Amino acid sequence: MDAVLPERCERWGKLRINDGGDCIRTTCARNPLSAYGKRDNSFIRYVFEYDKNARNNGPVEMLEQTGYGRLDFILAITLPADPHFDIESPQLHILAYITQAKGAIGDASTRLISYTKMGRSFVLDITAVQCAVGRVETRADKPNGEWVIVDRSEGLCQTAFHQEEQEFEEGD
Repeated sequence: MDAVLPERCERWGKLRINDGGDCIRTTCARNPLSAYGKRDNSFIRYVFEYDKNARNNGPVEMLEQTGYGRLDFILAITLPADPHFDIESPQLHILAYITQAKGAIGDASTRLISYTKMGRSFVLDITAVQCAVGRVETRADKPNGEWVIVDRSEGLCQTAFHQEEQEFEEGD
């Protein structure tokens, strides 16, 4: 396996979602000393698959789930051609290194999703990253505080203002 993996890979700090999507700056690319350093848009919405029967040793049944977490950095790895893995030519793979918001599972655009601490870190294909999300710290329900996810993904109704034109009459 070591012969297949490259000795080096690139680490990237920014991601732009296609078709006018979000521009996301990873945690490693933030500069807390800059004018924009306190602005943290490294929190993301991502999708992943899990085995519904993993704990009871049943047949594999993969389900899709939505999660939230911090995009720490992006890895760009070029795997060489290898007939054992049916790779005919070198291929670029872009991977997202994510730290999960522990317990923040589900669709925050339709219901309240919150978390109190960060969980484990893992790697997903970059296409699993859907958009940047916001978060707000609150102490309303838990005395030590919790973070609530603000998901403004495309499925939501967008705010639009329409003001009807009115004629103004000058008073006498």
